[in-house]
Amino acid sequence: MLEVVDAVCAVRGPEFVAIKLTPGFTIGEIEEADIDEKYSYIIKELNARGDLLFLHLWFNDLKQSEIYRKIRNDFKGKILAEGSLTADEYATGIEAGTMDLIGFGRMFISNPDLPLRLAQDAPLSQPDYETIYTPGSKGYTDYPSWDPTDPEGSVVNPTELTN
Repeated sequence: MLEVVDAVCAVRGPEFVAIKLTPGFTIGEIEEADIDEKYSYIIKELNARGDLLFLHLWFNDLKQSEIYRKIRNDFKGKILAEGSLTADEYATGIEAGTMDLIGFGRMFISNPDLPLRLAQDAPLSQPDYETIYTPGSKGYTDYPSWDPTDPEGSVVNPTELTN
């Protein structure tokens, strides 16, 4: 990974490079081990490469993540944080300086009109995780847009992640 970062930085400079890390992410039967040791080393090495554009960190539960707090403390640049928070919790993180940027990637999959829903405090659809990273359009392009005249028909698997 660091060789790729170095190669990309060599083309335009670190200020044009961002990298996404998912500490502790489990997919299928693959589990990551030695998270503290591994990410301490990675962050030290990324800091040595200069001012990267940002570091994107994704967690299943950002609120409870000890490793996020450690990385936030150790990384010298900007951090884009993503991981199951409400819009208000993200706003609080930005205001408190614990996050520089925020991400809503998976929520955009299940809410094609996510900015509108957040602005109107409309309920959010929950992604169908069984269809993520699988072939076909099911679970990617079949989620309904918000319709205030049909609230039940425009929310799939309602979630508590509202504004």
